[in-house]
Amino acid sequence: MNKMSLEQRNDRPAIMKAVRQHEFGGPEVLRYEDAPMPEIKKGEVLVKVKAVGLNPPDWYLRDGYKMLPPEWQPQVPFPIILGTDISGVIVEARPDVF
Repeated sequence: MNKMSLEQRNDRPAIMKAVRQHEFGGPEVLRYEDAPMPEIKKGEVLVKVKAVGLNPPDWYLRDGYKMLPPEWQPQVPFPIILGTDISGVIVEARPDVF
């Protein structure tokens, strides 16, 4: 793998497609839409996602953590993208990653 090809590029698109959530609720609150491409920070990589897994913690977040007492429910900065179990290809990396 060529290290130079993974460093930050200026030619990547500014928009990506994502399933995002703008409010708490059932599956109907999930929207497939355009979203800004994230900017990678020190120590990070950008992954073109090919598959994602959603787990019970994602369902609880989508629903608003209703099982928790109100004082334990975290503030959520909408919109959010659920799912942290991903599979894909690294398309960009900060130089300090390697």
